[in-house]
Amino acid sequence: KIFKMIIERMENDEYYLDPDLTSASISRKLNLPLNIFSQVINQNNKSNFRDFINSFRIQKAKESIIQQSKKGFTISSIAFECGFNSLSAFNRAFKKATNLTPSEYIKSQSSATNN
Repeated sequence: KIFKMIIERMENDEYYLDPDLTSASISRKLNLPLNIFSQVINQNNKSNFRDFINSFRIQKAKESIIQQSKKGFTISSIAFECGFNSLSAFNRAFKKATNLTPSEYIKSQSSATNN
């Protein structure tokens, strides 16, 4: 029940877009004790806080890539728009989540829309 509320608030309020987001700051926003918040994330998501937040950021990045595929955009602009502090952190998280680099993902989307 708590995990579902956390997911809904993350999706609706897009807390993950804040590059300085911490587990303490988000637990305050959700009015949850930090230890409860951390325990719920670790148990229900089977990952740590950083991976949990990055999953939302990567999903947002994938949506941005698809929406902007016909326009000029840079990978770094999408990375920062989605809450990452650095391009290297974005590249690592993207590869971990999708098994593709952002460039490979963009190419795969381009070829999918051209077919």
